[in-house]
Amino acid sequence: MPPHATAAGRQHVRAVTSHLKTPPDNQPSWTTAPIPDHHLQLANDLLNTHAWPERETALQQHRTTIHEPDLPTTLNILTILHPDIPQLEDLRELIADLREHGFDTVSEHLRAAHDEQATLEAWVATPSWTESITFLQDHADTLQRPHLRKTLLESDHPIAVQHGAILTLAAQYQPDTLLRIITKPAEAAELATNALENGDLTTLATILLVCPHSAELPGTGPLLIAVSLLANGHEEEALVAAQDAVISGERMQNRAHCIRGYVGCSPPNNRRDLQHVPNRTRPNNRPVRTAHHQP
Repeated sequence: MPPHATAAGRQHVRAVTSHLKTPPDNQPSWTTAPIPDHHLQLANDLLNTHAWPERETALQQHRTTIHEPDLPTTLNILTILHPDIPQLEDLRELIADLREHGFDTVSEHLRAAHDEQATLEAWVATPSWTESITFLQDHADTLQRPHLRKTLLESDHPIAVQHGAILTLAAQYQPDTLLRIITKPAEAAELATNALENGDLTTLATILLVCPHSAELPGTGPLLIAVSLLANGHEEEALVAAQDAVISGERMQNRAHCIRGYVGCSPPNNRRDLQHVPNRTRPNNRPVRTAHHQP
């Protein structure tokens, strides 16, 4: 049954029960328990807020009511009567936290979380990458918090993941280098290839997240994807990407990648034999693709 239909049915039962001179003994409490007007006013005032500053103001106005012994019962009844208003469950949990941990403690925590989210949204909304890097520098204390970076990287939204990766690289590269990684695919690919040479596959994968267009560069891009896929156990996809790297790259570029990849994946005592790496690549047999990227 849809939530709104369930809500209508329960409210009808309560209305009918309220007109009975002697309600049945087996009736659930939500059909007969009183709902004080000031409790209902608290719920309505809080449900009509849209952000923490407004909600904090509303809570301040009802600060005394929050600690009334029967308020949790009222909120339970409202939640049962209105399953079509899921925000009531959030409100019930908020009131429980305020009662357990104290108004000031919970308010301070939620205010900090709101400010943090506002800073993050403002960073993502900056109109250019140059302004984005400047904003990151100015708000590094907030944006570089580990839990925030972790949340971004675990998101299903590509833009969030990209910004989480930017935060990761910000700890490794100077702002001007970071800006070039974001806006210049060729330079990003070069740094990713350097990371491959050094066996740093984490940085390689992070650069690809920061500058996805670097993966579109003929030869180099598919190679980097192939290594990243292989490192994560996706062998079949890695093989396809490696074949794409061979087909799309120039002959000399392929030989260079073969050598550089050998350096990155081989132990130091094998690197003296690099001059004997065979050339297993094929001539390019299709047009070179160009990456399309807007700074």
